[in-house]
Amino acid sequence: MQLGRFTIENLEIRRLLSTVPAGFIDQAYGASIASGSAMEFAPDGRLFVLTQPGTVRVIDQSGNLLPTPAATITVDSFFERGLLGIAFDPAFNAAQPGVDYVYLYYTLPSGAGAPINQISRFEVNGNTIDLGTRQEILRFNTLSAGNHNGGAIHFGPDGMLYAAHGDNASSSNSQSINNLLGKIVRIDPSAYVPGNPLSVIPADNPTSIVGIAGTTSGINRAIWAAGLRNPYTFAFHPTNGSMYINDVGQTSWEEINTGVAGRNYGWPNTEGDFNQTSFPNFTRPTYTYARGSAAPRGAAISGGAFYTSSAPNQFPANYQGRYFFGDYVGDWMSTIDPATPQAATTAPGFASGAFGIVDIKLGADGAIYYLQRETTAGVRRVRPDPTQSPSVIDQPDSVGVFDGEAATFEVVAGGAGTLSYQWTRNGVDIPGANGPMYVLPNAQASDSGAVFRVRVSNAIGIALSNPATLTVTVNAAPQISISTPNTGTFYTAGDTINFAGGGTDLEDGDLRPGQLEWQVDFHHDTHTHPFFPPTAGISSGQFTIPQTGETAADVFYRIYLRATDTGGRTSETFVDVNPRTAQLTVDTNVPGLSINVDGQPQTTPNSFLGVAGIIRNLDAPLNQVVAGQTYVFQNWSDSGAANHDITTPLVNTTYTATYNDITNPLVNSGAFAFDDLAPVPPHRAQLVFSENVSASLAVADVTITRRDDNSVIPTGSIALSYDAGTNTASFSFPGLPGGVLPDGNYRIALPAGSVTDSFGNALAGAFQHDFFVFQGDANHDRAVNISDFSALAANFNETGTRFSEGDFDYNGTTNINDFSVLAARFNQTLPEVLQRNAGERVSSGSPTKRNIFADSPIVPAWKSMEEPAGDNVL
Repeated sequence: MQLGRFTIENLEIRRLLSTVPAGFIDQAYGASIASGSAMEFAPDGRLFVLTQPGTVRVIDQSGNLLPTPAATITVDSFFERGLLGIAFDPAFNAAQPGVDYVYLYYTLPSGAGAPINQISRFEVNGNTIDLGTRQEILRFNTLSAGNHNGGAIHFGPDGMLYAAHGDNASSSNSQSINNLLGKIVRIDPSAYVPGNPLSVIPADNPTSIVGIAGTTSGINRAIWAAGLRNPYTFAFHPTNGSMYINDVGQTSWEEINTGVAGRNYGWPNTEGDFNQTSFPNFTRPTYTYARGSAAPRGAAISGGAFYTSSAPNQFPANYQGRYFFGDYVGDWMSTIDPATPQAATTAPGFASGAFGIVDIKLGADGAIYYLQRETTAGVRRVRPDPTQSPSVIDQPDSVGVFDGEAATFEVVAGGAGTLSYQWTRNGVDIPGANGPMYVLPNAQASDSGAVFRVRVSNAIGIALSNPATLTVTVNAAPQISISTPNTGTFYTAGDTINFAGGGTDLEDGDLRPGQLEWQVDFHHDTHTHPFFPPTAGISSGQFTIPQTGETAADVFYRIYLRATDTGGRTSETFVDVNPRTAQLTVDTNVPGLSINVDGQPQTTPNSFLGVAGIIRNLDAPLNQVVAGQTYVFQNWSDSGAANHDITTPLVNTTYTATYNDITNPLVNSGAFAFDDLAPVPPHRAQLVFSENVSASLAVADVTITRRDDNSVIPTGSIALSYDAGTNTASFSFPGLPGGVLPDGNYRIALPAGSVTDSFGNALAGAFQHDFFVFQGDANHDRAVNISDFSALAANFNETGTRFSEGDFDYNGTTNINDFSVLAARFNQTLPEVLQRNAGERVSSGSPTKRNIFADSPIVPAWKSMEEPAGDNVL
């Protein structure tokens, strides 16, 4: 219904079913458990289920949820904190006399000097955890953000207790051995000595982590592996002992890592798979899948269990040894084969619609159990269908609703082949009601007392469900609204948000604070995180937006108000508070350099949207080498240190890191452009530089000498052009007739220090390049002879040709005119070089060539010379 601009939604209790492969069934196990966070089977088959707000529930061996919690622990359940992990001592045996221990991972409440996560040990007496026996086994580091807490704990095959902790939304923690965040830790609780926190650290823990300098000390000796973002769950193979770590990704990839002592899994420098050559110190993930909205949609890997069951009702043989894992956002469960993990079936692969899955366990009965974190969800069991003919495995429940609400009846059935369904009302078939679920919309008082059943049939037979009765209570829903904040309210991180609201009820009148409940969820991308837990008994309150934690901009906070009247009818409304955002750009004065943003390398320039008020980290590496140039950090445009935090501003802002190039430029090569296409000026000498020197280079910087007579080409006859894309300087000769150098041997020279790059670094050394000019020498053998006629003939009547192909008159075509030019030069040789680089004369014993017409009485004999080895002849 609608009240003003606020929408009132009727809440409905429902069970959420997944879609599993043919031959399997998915059924509820125990009653609904809200806000589940983790679960573990006790050795005697009881299932202990944790809720984030701090309760431990027990489901007995028959699948019944015990009405009394095993324990209720006071915890800090802000955001992703709370009661998060459970493990039973390897010696636990409820059937034998003696003390049995259970270990819990939880966030200490604020009154205990929190926020901080702790692992404590408690004694178990029957179905009760004795909180008075608490012993603190390990305490982690003080928390700065509410998310990335990890929380899973398990005993390994070596009898040690392993625990996973996230980076607490500060990625630099993962690459530090000075804290326990972003790590897998390993401790020995059997060695615990009260008052000595170091007593639980095994002597054989690694003392160093690959790729991180230094060695661990103190409590950090508990570190077993590092480089993880938020390892929410992990699992040990029950027979071979291998460990799979499920690490929740940030932007692109979810990954499963194989746990090995001393390894570094690369976060935040890498996410997903990578080239081992680029990151030799990091261990590649065993399996990855992409995040996002495209199939398979996913953004938070959660839960994990190896399937190694020998129970009578075990899964088919093709599932033996496979690793089951889920995705909290994608609502699916998939499997991989540890023998060939990267060739795994594309997720979801096993089950879809497993809403809000957070944990997965293998039961002693051969079934897969998974925990859902939905308000009315809990534990579900997937097992092979035990029947062939139809049977109703989970009977429909009687339903009580208020008038105007929808009434939902649901059944779980099994049987061979395709099952057909037909729902009846008071014994009469309901048209179109042919699925495992039937929904009666808008139930009225006249529907109260109606009896609903379903017939399930296949080719073998028919099964009829138990009757389910509908009870409709006439009771008007409360009318509620949120007065503060208003729709359209925006926030800056660090702001305190006040909320207030109330309402009336037709039967109760004005609603009392005790009838109201408030909740705030943090929305990120397509999923949510609990932020302000459901709190009853208040009509107003406030919360503060954290400045650390999630850095993405596709976020907002949703404030819920729920009201329940004395008749039990509930209404709900909400208001969204959206972030103020600004475009942040990180840049360098040298494009292409790398800057670390929140610990992740980014090639500049890089722009991204940020939430105003969020604290971000900018880290400019002190030295960088790009394309052979060494750059040294000078300063940031905001005057911050090389590594410093910024508070995201309200306006679009660019942060520029200035670097100084300390590498002197070089001339990499020189050339004479034989291959210029007509009609450009026919002669060009070229120098290729290691970097851009165009601003300082001038014609006067070079000397071009005709070495035959030591004459220097006048500066006024030379023109300079510069190609910044290739850093090539071209010297042409427009001041000479036709732009052509006279025949001869030439040298272009550039002295050391004559030019500078844009950073003021001078040319490292002198450079000179020798070349020759001989018009008509089409094959560049330093003589005009019959071979040149052959080269010219091969390109006759070719347009767009070059000097090297015979276009000696530079008209763009090799034609008869070029034969005339060549004939005029025939039997000419390049004059002897009189002076070499070192001032030596050419030996009189230089090899000579003889023209084929040397003995002709018409054509005089000629001689040609060859350059000694090492000269650059193009």
